[in-house]
Amino acid sequence: MREVCAAVMERDGLVLIGRRAEGAGAGLWEFPGGKRRDGETPEGCVARECREELDVVLRVGDCLTAFDWSDPPMRFSFYRARIVAGEPVCRVHTQLAWVRPQALGEYPLCPADVHALDSMHLDAKEE
Repeated sequence: MREVCAAVMERDGLVLIGRRAEGAGAGLWEFPGGKRRDGETPEGCVARECREELDVVLRVGDCLTAFDWSDPPMRFSFYRARIVAGEPVCRVHTQLAWVRPQALGEYPLCPADVHALDSMHLDAKEE
């Protein structure tokens, strides 16, 4: 089963989301990340994908949530992360946005990200 690992990057009470450019879910918003390579740790995947897609260096923290998805069969893992070097560059997304966690519901998120958001306990989620 393929695994997709994503970063929930936090800064000043906001989280970073990107708008998908093409392919499945085009136009929907997501937490940045991608598919884990053979022999790569989930944390390593998050760091690599964000370095490649956003040109940032991360400190990857705890897993906020993980679950299996049936269509297509995948395992999703979402990790708390902080940028330690660089500023996000829009390389693969059409748009990036820093958003208050309680406002994420106003964005059309990818289905797996909606599911993840329901099970994550982000510090700023509750007012």
